[in-house]
Amino acid sequence: MREITASLRLTAAILFNETRYDMALFKKLRKFYRASAENRIQTHVFLAFLIIPVIGMIALYVWVNLFWLH
Repeated sequence: MREITASLRLTAAILFNETRYDMALFKKLRKFYRASAENRIQTHVFLAFLIIPVIGMIALYVWVNLFWLH
């Protein structure tokens, strides 16, 4: 339960861009990542299914608007 709560807190901090806690957030994320193999898998799944596709969709949107529509 503690890992889930920490994961939700980290996700909320990332999504709501709490800039004053950037380094502390990075340290907590690194500590969470290194705590267990299950946490590493959760982090990889989060990146693979949420963060990376969002970045890809933004890049595709920019590419289409710059080079196709105009």
